[in-house]
Amino acid sequence: MVLFWNSLDENPKNLFKLIPPLSDKRMFLFIDEIQYLKDPSNFLKYHYDLYQNSLKFIVTGSSSFYIDRKFRDSLAGRKRIFELSTLTLAELLHFRGRDDLIPYLNAGNVPMVYEDEIRKYFYEYLIYGGYPEVVLEKNLEEKALLLREL
Repeated sequence: MVLFWNSLDENPKNLFKLIPPLSDKRMFLFIDEIQYLKDPSNFLKYHYDLYQNSLKFIVTGSSSFYIDRKFRDSLAGRKRIFELSTLTLAELLHFRGRDDLIPYLNAGNVPMVYEDEIRKYFYEYLIYGGYPEVVLEKNLEEKALLLREL
């Protein structure tokens, strides 16, 4: 993996050593953890300016701190940013099949019959967060392992 990033850092044209040749059809290229490039904005700007009709990048990064520091150019007119947040408590309830509890989250007065259950889900959300894979995992030890890996 390091060779991949080093090659792209040396010269943006090295991308064409790693992907099939461009054709009439637009190619979609997914790059995860774009912040590992030394200058990701230069890399993307170069390819967009030369190949915008034949090459479309979809890039992701998991560290907003590093992404903000690495992107020196705004890429104005060349990008769309989508921020993907973790699940909300209401979405956690939906993932767990408890849509019936969602209306009571912001109601101010929860029927006593639901208080303990909502509190249980709330504490789980506080402890384990809202990553979908973690929310769907039922085993508490596995939840903790998934979080350590993140």
